[in-house]
Amino acid sequence: MAPRRLVPVQRLEWAQRVSFGQYLQGLREQAVLSFRAAGRALGASGVYLAAFERGERDGPPSVELIRRIAVVFERDIREVMAAAGLACDPNIVADMGRVDLDVRFRRAMLHPELVPEGLTERELGYFPPILKSKILEWGDNIFVMTRANEDFDFDEVVHGEDPEDNE
Repeated sequence: MAPRRLVPVQRLEWAQRVSFGQYLQGLREQAVLSFRAAGRALGASGVYLAAFERGERDGPPSVELIRRIAVVFERDIREVMAAAGLACDPNIVADMGRVDLDVRFRRAMLHPELVPEGLTERELGYFPPILKSKILEWGDNIFVMTRANEDFDFDEVVHGEDPEDNE
């Protein structure tokens, strides 16, 4: 597959220089990471990240760094690109989103406390993207319900009566 090209970036002054630095700093601090630890996770140096945070970089981060920021800090790729002031071909975003989806799905499905018995990493590749997305959405909904409603009992939902039985 041929590499896709970015739509030209506004490079006159890179207006998002300060706001992207604040955005990146917020992500790093929320994750409680030092410059060094964040750099290690992102495959960049802490000095490089600090320069972005202080607004000292002349241009926006590379698309690869943006992708890694999205994955490491579990953010939507479009959010990170918008914070950096980048616009790009929607197909690139779709491809990057699929990578992000695959990473998130693998992380959730292979978590030691969540992994279904007998599920292998190879088998994860058989799930189509729409199913991965729906499974992650379902997991998010369960998390929200259990956090927001003390009376919500997931075990009762799974092992209780079917809704049709109550009619």
